[in-house]
Amino acid sequence: PARIEVVPFTHLERPFLRTLSATEQEAKLRLDVEVAASPGASAYRLYETNPVRMREFLDTAETTRGESGAEVRVRIFPQGNPGEVLVDSIPVELWNGRTRVQRELTLLRPRLWWPNGMGEAPLYTVELELIQEGKRLDLLRFSTGIRHLETV
Repeated sequence: PARIEVVPFTHLERPFLRTLSATEQEAKLRLDVEVAASPGASAYRLYETNPVRMREFLDTAETTRGESGAEVRVRIFPQGNPGEVLVDSIPVELWNGRTRVQRELTLLRPRLWWPNGMGEAPLYTVELELIQEGKRLDLLRFSTGIRHLETV
């Protein structure tokens, strides 16, 4: 089966929220998301592993700034309970092509996710809004669990 997805001209892609550390008191999280801001943005790759191709990309990439005054608004709350637990706003300087947005966040008193049979597995809803000049350009929503693994 094929899937066609229609997205705004300037939109959010590839969200990833990683738990850096977690205790019952606080969780340190790292958010990564990309902002695509040009018609050919899919040709721009931020995660290129081949250094030769990356040099070609850097030599030919458009380096002029695109629109400014944008922000990514972050909301994280327990699934099924839209009361806000964590709210943040990340200023974004949009470049033609792709812009990587990264931020470390602290969630106080997180409900930790436990493996099957070892405790509860609560999930959080993460909402990312791309805002420019007071208008919402895009909204991404996904679920995640907050956990910390270590080998002993």
